[in-house]
Amino acid sequence: MVELAAVLADGERIEASDIPLQAILAKTPAAAPPPAADATALVLASLREQTLAIMQTSLLAYEGDVVAAASRLRVGRSTLYRLIQSGHL
Repeated sequence: MVELAAVLADGERIEASDIPLQAILAKTPAAAPPPAADATALVLASLREQTLAIMQTSLLAYEGDVVAAASRLRVGRSTLYRLIQSGHL
């Protein structure tokens, strides 16, 4: 996730706004509270969910411009088109 946040960052420094944590958490189903023995356990989204959220954020930032978003994310535009067509984005 850090690598993808680095790609989304506008400058050389990653800011909190560069990490789409709210979008990831919004897509993560609510989980049961952690066991009392492990009160510090966190519910984390899967890598796929994080990746899709970052791709979605990039598409929103570039107002749906798949070519620009793919370039910014350093992925092939066919990857984004395939995910859009399949309904994942």
